[in-house]
Amino acid sequence: MAVGLLAEESRSPLLSRMEHDIVEMDTLIAAQLELARAQEREMAEMTDIDALLVYLVEAAEAQAPGRLQLRTGGPACVMAVAPMALRRSVGNLLDNALRYGGEGKIEVVRRRIKGILLLGRT
Repeated sequence: MAVGLLAEESRSPLLSRMEHDIVEMDTLIAAQLELARAQEREMAEMTDIDALLVYLVEAAEAQAPGRLQLRTGGPACVMAVAPMALRRSVGNLLDNALRYGGEGKIEVVRRRIKGILLLGRT
């Protein structure tokens, strides 16, 4: 509110940047609240992790053709997870990788070691 009152009195690049940052923080907070609410309600279920990753990588690839590649290690991965929460988390990671990861190719790597799912990018 204070930033809004300052904006009525004068404009400056710093004030514009502050307003922009506040909008971004509001968006981030709203997304985190939505995720928290979804996790409270969502029960874990057996999910084909590889199929989910293929779907998410292909969806992100549509926005940035030729930039993403999925690599899975070992046998197919099916685990009990909250699928919507995992979908949101991985989708967010892919969006951030495309937005902030430079112009190079992004390799999404899935490994399962001793029952633990590891996702990363190279």
